[in-house]
Amino acid sequence: NNKPVPGSPFQCSVVDTKKIVVMAENLSRIPVSEQAYFFIGGANNDDLLGVHVKDPKGQPLRYHVEDSLVSFTPNDVGQHEVSVFFSGKEVTGSPFTFE
Repeated sequence: NNKPVPGSPFQCSVVDTKKIVVMAENLSRIPVSEQAYFFIGGANNDDLLGVHVKDPKGQPLRYHVEDSLVSFTPNDVGQHEVSVFFSGKEVTGSPFTFE
């Protein structure tokens, strides 16, 4: 009908979560109460990153993201779970586990 759609043109973001790489090789046997780090490559925008860190009881742990570097401090011994999201979509390989 050649009539413009209200609000158009629309901006869309296309996200290929396969291009997001989590570098977490150092997350094996992290001592309790020592800060742990991992890097998320390919994101280029911390505002679009989402991270969830759970302790062995499934409780959330505090974390900090700055320049694609994520840090947190385990409080308990046991398997922890880290889920990583970019633009609301879980990245390939997530969730990641470590002890």
